[in-house]
Amino acid sequence: MIEKVRGYVCHCGKNIAGTVDVADVSNWAVEQLKHQGVVVAGDYKFMCSSLGQELIEKDIKDLGLTHLVVMSCSPHLHEATFRNTCARTGLNPYLFEMAKSASKAHGSPSKSWKPPRKPLFGSLNWMEVA
Repeated sequence: MIEKVRGYVCHCGKNIAGTVDVADVSNWAVEQLKHQGVVVAGDYKFMCSSLGQELIEKDIKDLGLTHLVVMSCSPHLHEATFRNTCARTGLNPYLFEMAKSASKAHGSPSKSWKPPRKPLFGSLNWMEVA
């Protein structure tokens, strides 16, 4: 079975988008990680919102996703939200991984476009093993 991974990068309003070029991180994920089954990556203003959850549910169903990665704020706040979304669609919630944003690493957007790639890469590598 070919794995189909979808990666999302949440803006978290301006909490992440204010210091991270989220579009760049999304584009990088597809370009650099397609050999690992990353079929598409994207970004959304608030992944934890009802509209963000609907987007995830639609993509799981329409794209036949087997794994899901979301880079957003604290797993403590939203990991259960994303796992529940997976479960509602029939996707095993333990095939979801949350990559914590490193947006707090730098106060300047020009200096923080690369650090978030590392946790996203780590989470997507974990998906390859799962």
